[in-house]
Amino acid sequence: MRNVVVLLCALVIAAISFYAGSRIGQRQYTLADSQYSASLAAVNLKLLDADPETLRKVFQVQLSTALANHGRYLKSSWKWLWPDFIAQDDHAIRGAVKYRLEHPYAEIEPAFNEKVDPEFRNQVSADFAENQRYVEAVVNAYR
Repeated sequence: MRNVVVLLCALVIAAISFYAGSRIGQRQYTLADSQYSASLAAVNLKLLDADPETLRKVFQVQLSTALANHGRYLKSSWKWLWPDFIAQDDHAIRGAVKYRLEHPYAEIEPAFNEKVDPEFRNQVSADFAENQRYVEAVVNAYR
């Protein structure tokens, strides 16, 4: 009986540690990632001064990437671990989808010359197609 109690306590402690650690880890990731976010913001501001049309394309690609990642999130089986991430309403994603519908952007699959490794080229093509499917799924879900 004592072994069962010890095992049960160990499982409870492990579950609490995992839950707390995943929350702390996500926060630390966000804080550490801020240096790259700041760098990207600086580059975008420089592009805005030098070449606003290129910056527009950068933002269009970022929007597509974010929509595709939201599609991956919707498909994820792990949402229950972080219930705080589930939006109380879908106003934000609907606004992004509305913008995409009002401002369509046809991404062009990257082209490679023959010197590029065929395996890499095939992986990029597969990733591109997968992203396009996720973007389309999110747009259709939030029309």
